[in-house]
Amino acid sequence: MPQLSPIAPLLDRFIPKADLQIRHKIMVLAPAALVLETAQTFDLRSMPLVRAIFWMRGRILGTKAAAPDWSLGFVEVMLRMGWGILAGEPNRWFVAGTACQPWLADVVMTLHPTCPVRRVLRARSGEDHLDPRGGVS
Repeated sequence: MPQLSPIAPLLDRFIPKADLQIRHKIMVLAPAALVLETAQTFDLRSMPLVRAIFWMRGRILGTKAAAPDWSLGFVEVMLRMGWGILAGEPNRWFVAGTACQPWLADVVMTLHPTCPVRRVLRARSGEDHLDPRGGVS
């Protein structure tokens, strides 16, 4: 049996009896803070193949929702879509998740009920954002 990372118990806390459980582990020879920053700021749609996959999915399923602004970075887009940060250690790692039905044309993301981060409404701009304290910033 492969050795699980120390983060595995964190995942099990949110999905203790998953229908399917596949975990991958890879060693990245770079400082953790750099890897995390790159993942957070990466523009997923900067890759032509990814753009093509999103376009094809939208055409097949008849998506009506506007595409997110991927230039904001992967993590920011996911949080604005409704993902929540479930656990983490600054500049080292984080666990994020959502509940959704990805087979629907316009997917609605829902925070896990035990998520410490709550979706709030930004008072001045009307934009959705996530505040780890559960308040409005």
